[in-house]
Amino acid sequence: LTDMDNYGQVNEVFNAWLDEENAPARSLVAVKGLPAGTDVEIECIAHL
Repeated sequence: LTDMDNYGQVNEVFNAWLDEENAPARSLVAVKGLPAGTDVEIECIAHL
């Protein structure tokens, strides 16, 4: 996340999208900048 002022909004969307009891582990890291002018980077690990 390039702007920690957006943390609350990110958290609201995450909680609305996923069931709190079954939500996956996650982490949020503040960075100075991301490529191509993006504000958020999402990394996923899946087990099939």
